[in-house]
Amino acid sequence: MEKKFRLLLVAVFLASGLANTPTVHAAAGVFAILSDGRGALKVALDSSGNVYITNYANSTVSKVNSSGTVLWTVSTGSDSRPRGIVTDELGNIFVTLWDKDKIAKISPDGSTIDTNFATTGDYPGGIVRDSSGNFYTSNEGSHTVTKFSSSGGAAIATYTTGTGPRGITIDSSGNVYTCNYNVSTVTKITSAGVVTTNYKATGSNPWGITVDSSGDVYTANNGANSITKILSDETVITTFASLAPTGTGPVDIVIDPDGTLYTANTGNSTVTRIPQSSLSATSGGAVTSIGSVGTGVNGMAMDSSGNIYTSSYQSGPSNAVYK
Repeated sequence: MEKKFRLLLVAVFLASGLANTPTVHAAAGVFAILSDGRGALKVALDSSGNVYITNYANSTVSKVNSSGTVLWTVSTGSDSRPRGIVTDELGNIFVTLWDKDKIAKISPDGSTIDTNFATTGDYPGGIVRDSSGNFYTSNEGSHTVTKFSSSGGAAIATYTTGTGPRGITIDSSGNVYTCNYNVSTVTKITSAGVVTTNYKATGSNPWGITVDSSGDVYTANNGANSITKILSDETVITTFASLAPTGTGPVDIVIDPDGTLYTANTGNSTVTRIPQSSLSATSGGAVTSIGSVGTGVNGMAMDSSGNIYTSSYQSGPSNAVYK
């Protein structure tokens, strides 16, 4: 059954000086126009500052360089519905194909596309890559995570998660975490393959997930307008930082080198900032809105300079990338 999803347009929100002055952020103008990129959903970056966007509605992927020029838009196959996206150190792009249960591999120049690079579980959404080049996808339909080698092909392992895994992340030790939207839990898969299906509870309907340098895990809880923090020692779990009304319906989350959290909020089309220093063991979250990103927002990414990129939909110039 084909999944229904809202048509998305992409916007980019760029912030400067984050590592040393995390309060400095300013929205700028249109960065690029994706004339062929309807329904943009997720964004990824490479080490050269190029931006990649999965266009769910018309089953394409776009590449935009650091100057805002659209270099190419390529098809991932009819009705493939690309979602998650990640790059490797050579500039290759890997995309989950929601309606094909596959991963596609695209060469850096867009000239070569392998739409059968790997076979996943049912309805793959998120994708991450570990330090050895292995890939992991979160499969919302089959409630699994699949692991692949750097060469693709058949899965080398399949792990059972909680129901409806969406976001997926990996820590520096190789532990993989998914946030399970339907049951409001996190699944942990250790680097040795040990699975705790419902590792910790979260706020309602966790959608986005990230991990910091200390191994603490954070989820963006779409149904609760909140953030959950799970400490790396597994002894404390805290749900805090109520985002409403500053930010409602968070769907993704990133963290900067200072530990400051940023959420993309689809409910009121904003990005919010929560300094780590404002958090306590039981409460906290000095939530500040740092700008509107159009009607609706979904994917979110941050580069090494602290620039924040978000994909949004339903308003603004058609298929625009904002800076």
